[in-house]
Amino acid sequence: MTPVRSHSHSHLREPARRLGRPGHRPAPEGAAGSGHTDLLSLARAVQAAAVADDPLELSRTVARLQMSLRLHVESEREVHDQLPPALRAVVFGGQDRVLRLVEAISAHGDDEGECSCLVHGASLVVALRRQAALEAAALHRPTDA
Repeated sequence: MTPVRSHSHSHLREPARRLGRPGHRPAPEGAAGSGHTDLLSLARAVQAAAVADDPLELSRTVARLQMSLRLHVESEREVHDQLPPALRAVVFGGQDRVLRLVEAISAHGDDEGECSCLVHGASLVVALRRQAALEAAALHRPTDA
C-alpha cells in the first residue's frame, strides 16, 4: 500500500535551503508572512469583481488592495534591506511587479471601454502567490499564501 502524500508544500521551502547563508537567522514570525494571506484574499476579491463585471466593487477592492499592498511592502522594507544585494533586488523587483499589476487594474477599471481586468486579476493572484513564496524562501520561512 502506498502512503498518502501530504500537501504540505514542502517543495516551496526547498529554495530556502539553496538560498541559505551561514549565520543567517530566519526573520521573526510576522515580518513577511502575516499579510500575504490577506493580500491574496483581496486579490481574489478583485478577480471576483472583474468576473462579475462590477466596476464599482472592482474600483473599491482595487483601492483597498493598493493601500494594503503599499503598507505591507513598507512594513517589510527593513527586513528585506538586510538580504544579500542580488536576492534583495529579486524581492524588490517582485514587489514592484505586483504593484504595477494593481496599478494596471486600477487604470483600466476607470476606463469606460474594454478592460483586461479579468486577465490582470488572474495574473495578480499568481504574482502574489509567487511573491509570497519568494519572500518566504528568502527569509527561510514557510509561506502562508
